[in-house]
Order: sequence, then C-alpha cells, then structure tokens
Amino acid sequence: MIVISLFISSLIALSFYNFYYKRRNFPPGPTPLPIVGNLIAIHLSGAGELAFKKWAKEFGPIYTYWIGELPVICVADYEQMVQIFQKDAENYANRYIFPIQRMAPTPPFRTSRAARFWAGKEFDAAESESKKEGGEIFDELKAMFAKIDLSIDRSENNEINLAEFVEHSIASIVNQFLFGVKFDEKNAADFYEIKQMMDEHSGEVGGHSLFWMYILWPDLLRNVPWFRGKRLQFEERIVNFHRYFEKRIFERQAKMENPINLEKPSSDYVEAYLKEKARRDAAGENGHQFESTYQLGMMCFDLWITGQETVVSVLSWGIALLLNNGEPLAKMCEEIDQLISNETVMEVRRMITVADKAYLPYTCAVTNEILRCANIAPQNFIRTVASDVRLANGFVLRRGTCILPQISVVLCDEQVFPEPEKFNPDRFLDGNGKLRRYDQLIPFSIGKRQCMGESMARMELFLFIANIFSQYKVSAGSVPPSLKRIPSAVAHCAPFTCRIEKRTKF
Repeated sequence: MIVISLFISSLIALSFYNFYYKRRNFPPGPTPLPIVGNLIAIHLSGAGELAFKKWAKEFGPIYTYWIGELPVICVADYEQMVQIFQKDAENYANRYIFPIQRMAPTPPFRTSRAARFWAGKEFDAAESESKKEGGEIFDELKAMFAKIDLSIDRSENNEINLAEFVEHSIASIVNQFLFGVKFDEKNAADFYEIKQMMDEHSGEVGGHSLFWMYILWPDLLRNVPWFRGKRLQFEERIVNFHRYFEKRIFERQAKMENPINLEKPSSDYVEAYLKEKARRDAAGENGHQFESTYQLGMMCFDLWITGQETVVSVLSWGIALLLNNGEPLAKMCEEIDQLISNETVMEVRRMITVADKAYLPYTCAVTNEILRCANIAPQNFIRTVASDVRLANGFVLRRGTCILPQISVVLCDEQVFPEPEKFNPDRFLDGNGKLRRYDQLIPFSIGKRQCMGESMARMELFLFIANIFSQYKVSAGSVPPSLKRIPSAVAHCAPFTCRIEKRTKF
C-alpha cells in the first residue's frame, strides 16, 4: 500500500511539474512529454516546419516548445521577428551552446563581435570579386561544364547525377575563398574527406530525434550503450573537423611571406585573418578578439557549412523542383534564350552574368521561389536572450532563455504566399512582369545572426541555375526526382539522376 501511495504521489508530482510548474513563466505551446519534450511530435511531422506551422496556428505567433527539458521560445511571425531580432538585435545575438558542445574534446566555439564584423566585410569583398566574369564562380562553372560534357560522351543514355557536379564546384569555390586553393584531381582526396565528414555530421545531428537526447544530456547518457556509440562517433568527428581545418590553415600559413607583409592584398580568407591578427597584435589592439588557430578553424567550419552544404542543398532542390514543374522551366529557358539568341558565336552560348539579372526577371523569380520552397532550415539556430526582456504578449524572458526566429514557418505562410506548397515563380512578379520584393523571403534568417554569405549564396544560385539550364537541356531521368524531404540539420532532397544534352541552337 505504501509503495502504491508513493507511486501515485510521485506521478502526481511529476505531472504537476511537467504540465504546469516548469511551463508557468513561458508563452503557451504544445504540451511536452517528460524528458523528451516535443521531439517526438517534431520527428513524426516528417518535415519539421509542419509541426512548427501547426503550433503557430494553435498557439499564436510566439509560443514555447521543448527540446527535451530545454524550453525554446519560437517566434513564427515575420512582424514579430522584425520587432525582436532586428529592432532589438543586440539582445538576441548570442548563440546557444549545447551541453554536448561543452563536453566535446575541443573547447566550445564563440566568435568575438570584432571577428564577426571583420568576416562580414571579407564576404562583401569576395562577392565583389566573384561578380566579375572570369572570377572563381565562372572558372568553376566552365570547369564543371567540361566535366559534364565528358560524362555525356561516356554515358549511353546521357543520364547523370547533376547534383554531384554542382557539389564539387561549390566546394571548390568555398575552398578558394577560405584557403586560396581549388579542388581538382590533385587534391580530390581532401574534398571527399570533408564531404564525408559533413554528410555524416549533418545527417546525425538533424536526422535522429534520439540523438537530441544525447546533445542535451551527454553526461547522463554518455555510457548508455546506444548513446555511447553515438558519443564516440560525434567526438571523433569534432576532432577530425578540427584537424582537417587546422591542417589547411597551417598549409596556407606556410606559403605566406615571413615576416607577414601587411600591405600586400590578401588572396583568401585565412591569409586575411592572419594578417588582421598580426596587425592588431603589433598595434596592441587585439584584446583577444582574433585568437588562436582553433578559433580560425572553427570559423572556417562555420563558413563551410553555410557556404557549401546549404548552397548545394538549395541548388539540388532547385534542379529537382524545376524538373517536376515543366511550365516554369520552359518559361525560364525561353527568357534566357531571348536574351542571348543574338550573342551566340559558332554555336557556343555565352555565359549568363550577374549583369543579366536586370533583364531576366522571371529567372530571378525562379531562384526566389527555389529558396522559398527548398526551405532547408526546418529549425533555425537557437539564440539566447542577453538580458531580461518583455515580449509583446506580456511574458518576461529572463537572461539566458533560448529563443529563435522560425523562418521555415514564414516561408510557407499562406497569408504571405498563397498555396505555399506549389512551386509558383509568378508570385514574385508584379502585373508588369517586374520582380516583386517580399520582405518575408528570409531563407538566410534575420537579425544579428543572419547568414553573412547571403548575397554570395544568392549570386551562386542565380548563376548556376541560369547557366546550367542555358547550356543544357535537362529533363527527368528514368525515375523523376522525389520532392520528399530527408530529415537532417539541413533539409535535403533525395539523390536523383537526370538526362542532359548540350544546347547549341535556339
């Protein structure tokens, strides 16, 4: 009898704590299960944004959901995001550090404000150079087309995995930006090494709900059999990431002049960082803003994810969406043909450049709709509140509370984008066929943690999509591309092949 009474009392106490006490100071949201929170509901929704969208309709634009026992304030409305993450940006700039990151074999990574600001300027400079015809992007496009042509010649039915060619080219662009070295036959092993690590990391972190339990409670679960195996794999990957980027940095550093010539223009990100560090050290201005090789390596890791994995995923989605939507594809190709039909020499079609964007509004609309439909970040990066704040709904968030702008919900908001499940580039054109601006198109997030490489990523998307479909007639392979989303930290589409043939005549 005593045992039964204790059990009932414990059950009542647990229910009171889980369903009321721990939630009392947060905006209302979906009821969390003990220990796992709302992770199961997110997993069962298939595409994470569907759960977040459902909760926004049920609980309003600001609600609380739980990752295990971690409460996260979700802002799922664009106007609220502007008020919170733009107008009070400094209060929401800190990134949340998960417990597993504190226990990793390398120290938690935080970027200083000065280093973030400097990195943003480097991206702007790189974008300016890349816009020029003959820059890295055009070199990589031409190299990619040469490989595709060779693959077509060797293929019996002209069926290839186009995304693999795109992935290698984007990786080469990012590697040149970071280390001044493109990927080719000589260093192909480096490309496949980082690709394998990134694929495993992204799939593990975002693809299994149970792994989130270990992310939150690594000290508690580290020796539980299934979690122990995942822990060892995770820690090994983190060490390997660190070694990979540290090796690339040391290789780049060895090629620099000694002593460092601060007046000579830098050719890549690592060289520019090391020069900036040397300049600040010499002037006594560093103040631990530009620190160790570890900090630089982790900045390279961040930039690799944002500059390579996300762009490749969006481009893969773009090709798959166009092959599943013949009318928009035909309209885009017709617009491009009309622009360059008088500029073809010896049946060689000229490359589409950034300057052509002004004359290709429908193609620009296509790239905007690709960004919206791809919606590759089902759950945005979690931030923390720097100081106590009062939200518009009256709730007070204490310092350190987790919060995020759930951009995936905005991108499929019916009030902004009617019939959001449809691929419809025309929504981005006005009645005169001119490109229409939507402030709500925020695939690169909003506020202080907005992706630094947004402009460059948009440029790559436009140039790759426009030039691929200008140079080639691309159609679905023996099996049409699936539009089913693969759960991951970045939402991927399933691998697919397509038939491709060179276009010469109009």
